[in-house]
Amino acid sequence: MPIFEGQLITMIAQLILAATIFALLRRSRSGERLPKIRRLAGLDAIDEAIGRATEMGRPTIFGNGSGGLNSAQTIASFSVLEYAARSCARYDTQLIAVSYVASVYPVMEAIVRTSYLELGKGDSYDPVNTVRFIASGWGASASALQGTMRRERVAACLFMGSYYAETTMITEVGANLGAIQVAGTANTAQLPFMISSCDYTLIGEEFYAAGAYLSKDDVQKVNLVALDYAKAITVIVIIIGALLATFGDASHLKNFLNY
Repeated sequence: MPIFEGQLITMIAQLILAATIFALLRRSRSGERLPKIRRLAGLDAIDEAIGRATEMGRPTIFGNGSGGLNSAQTIASFSVLEYAARSCARYDTQLIAVSYVASVYPVMEAIVRTSYLELGKGDSYDPVNTVRFIASGWGASASALQGTMRRERVAACLFMGSYYAETTMITEVGANLGAIQVAGTANTAQLPFMISSCDYTLIGEEFYAAGAYLSKDDVQKVNLVALDYAKAITVIVIIIGALLATFGDASHLKNFLNY
């Protein structure tokens, strides 16, 4: 009888996944090419939204929800924020990046400031108004964000991160303002509201894929590739199990996976 009864196969799978990530990371850092990550249509939607704001001479607002620095969604949102900040700096479009988590605010401020400086647009960066800490907690921050959107009359809304009940509140304001809204979250309960009120939504893992695509961090890209390998293997096992259950006996496969 194994030491980890009922969990041995799960433990082996996790060890194989960790070894795959380590091997891919070494391969990436040695200069070898990783499998190509395709560009998502949502990134083109971000370009369209910022372009619309530029034409109208109105601001673009970016928010990354209520996740902290320990949230994978928040980490993924930083890559999208950097992309948006570079685009706004390039076209001299006013960017308003809002945070409602105290520990996330200085990271966002550093990302945006660096993006402006690298493009030689340091004079366009407003240290007071470009990145703002608006409130703590999703309830108060939702009210503050709605007020900011109405006062500034934003033309583009980018909501990327961990969102909860505030989703409908803020996206309704954006829709009323006629803004182009691009959203992304892995919180599946909020996806129906984003899909119904936004022009484009990055659904679930598409959000992580977008973050990895835009990121300069090899770890994010390697994790995405390794997880895709794991999904492919999982699909193969499911197909084998379905065939065995249909035309034969799947009990041996079931016992193996439960070992």
